Amino acid sequence: MEITKKDIESTSMQIILHAGNAKNIALKAFDLANKGNFQEADKQMQTAHKEILNAHNAQTHIIQTEAEGKEVKYSALFSHAQDTLMTVSTYIDVTKQMLIILKKFN
Repeated sequence: MEITKKDIESTSMQIILHAGNAKNIALKAFDLANKGNFQEADKQMQTAHKEILNAHNAQTHIIQTEAEGKEVKYSALFSHAQDTLMTVSTYIDVTKQMLIILKKFN
């Protein structure tokens, strides 16, 4: 299977969409935790994790295709999508740790 420019663009937008959703949900979770609603914050973080997993799975498809020896041309949009994914993944990891700290001080 050949990866076309359209495939790369579509996958890139999926990554950006799901990563963006994950960040917004994690922001909501942090806000809820700041208000003491840890149960709902935990639920939101589970949802954020599902969104970031969707983004990661979309990225993995492209990477696996290239690893199989099929040519995948460079795409600035895909590079941006990967950057977005990694940034949001880090944000979610930090938010998880912050929720732990907030729970200890509540």
